[in-house]
Amino acid sequence: MRAFRGLLLISVILGNAYGLPTLMRIEFAKEHGDSVWVVRLYTGTIPEYRSFFLEPGAPVMFVVDLMNTKNSLHPKDYDVTDAPPVLRVRTSQYQIEPIPISRVVIDLAKKVPIQVETQRDHLEIRVQIQGIKKAVVEVTPIPASPQPPTEKVPASVYRPLGKKDPFAEPKLLPEEKDLLDVHGAELTGILQLSNGDRIALIRDQSGRGWVLHEGDRVKYGRLTKIGKNFVIFYIRDMGVLKRIRLELQTEGKGR
Repeated sequence: MRAFRGLLLISVILGNAYGLPTLMRIEFAKEHGDSVWVVRLYTGTIPEYRSFFLEPGAPVMFVVDLMNTKNSLHPKDYDVTDAPPVLRVRTSQYQIEPIPISRVVIDLAKKVPIQVETQRDHLEIRVQIQGIKKAVVEVTPIPASPQPPTEKVPASVYRPLGKKDPFAEPKLLPEEKDLLDVHGAELTGILQLSNGDRIALIRDQSGRGWVLHEGDRVKYGRLTKIGKNFVIFYIRDMGVLKRIRLELQTEGKGR
């Protein structure tokens, strides 16, 4: 471990001796009536750099990578409270090999224009924090073409006056409450009796099993026919007589 630290120290000393840029100081300032917030990066000699936005979510991040540059501040965070939408500035030694890269990240509440400029002895990151004008689009409404006056039709109310209301839910008779509900039912089997009659085995939507003969009542109707692999019901739904056919799930079908 001591040998490693010694090599790292020698590397830093040789790097500085040969002019390797080192991020030593970060300063902040406002310009142009506080409309521009400036981050100054002091590295001795000016390094090559790359800059880009990262927008995976919130916050938005603007990144500046100082190529072939050591970071004597690593790691360091600066909370920013006086330059919204800037939230924070962070710096670290992003990479050591094959070349050292120092990274500076500006966290933003929203994306704003940012420029990186090279000065005589430092780099400047210039963030536009005020004076960003939104484009205003004027929309001229197009007058609607005149429509012919519509005749008001008085609302009508249905009054059954002793007749059966077709919009009302049918009420079950006491003896119909314990009858098969055909809706969602499944035909599970058909038994052939010695006298030629057939019995239908049916499972309703709740999983309850039923044994029915032709002519047996079901909820709102009757079982009218039992074939070799099917059954037919006639039920009255909202005043309309409906035919419902259930079939056994077999390969061959017949009567």
